[in-house]
Amino acid sequence: MEKKEFITIRIWKETKDKLEDIRIKEMLKNKKMVSLAQTIEILIKEYDKHSK
Repeated sequence: MEKKEFITIRIWKETKDKLEDIRIKEMLKNKKMVSLAQTIEILIKEYDKHSK
């Protein structure tokens, strides 16, 4: 495996794990299913709040 592929896979795994953590927290908080797309939207909204 090339170093570039390894780094890409590692970054994806870390990102996926963080997204899954956020998704689970949101589901527990709101008691409803949250899709990956909704999780990304939540992150974008949080980023927008903090960047203002």
